[in-house]
Amino acid sequence: MANSAKSDHYAVLDGLRGFAAMAVVIFHLGHWLHIPGLASNSSMAVEFFFCLSGYVLALAYGGHRRQRLGMAGFIRVRLIRLMPLMVIGTIISAPYAGFRLFITHDHHQLPSLALASLLGLLNLPYLGAPNSIGGPQVFPLNGPQYTLFLELFANFFWYPIRTRHPLTIAICVAVV
Repeated sequence: MANSAKSDHYAVLDGLRGFAAMAVVIFHLGHWLHIPGLASNSSMAVEFFFCLSGYVLALAYGGHRRQRLGMAGFIRVRLIRLMPLMVIGTIISAPYAGFRLFITHDHHQLPSLALASLLGLLNLPYLGAPNSIGGPQVFPLNGPQYTLFLELFANFFWYPIRTRHPLTIAICVAVV
């Protein structure tokens, strides 16, 4: 007998997200291995991944679940899901960047490395980061972190817009 219970999981979406993620990985491998043109259009895969994430977010947090969570609960759930990735990326890359500074005798950049580590752990961009620690990327210790930053940034606006909160509508009208 088939399971008649409604499922919020869609295997096809997982497959599409996996395909998009692999395109990005292949692009980066081509960059690191100096093979130009390998998955050169993978930036579209990142955008596709964002679109899928928005769709999945609407499925997961729409309707009755939205009413049960509230804004604070929604933000807490999103932070619990995304922050570990940012923290792990920063914790792994900071010692590597420090080792590179030590090897190149570029010790005067240690304060920049400490600032990049702190900002990375807090998921805040570091504008003007020096090249020696991974600049000019806004997350010099974890380049792809910008995508998670943008996702969280969008989440802070998506939920109130989705719930049609009057203050959010007023802010959106004022910005436009």
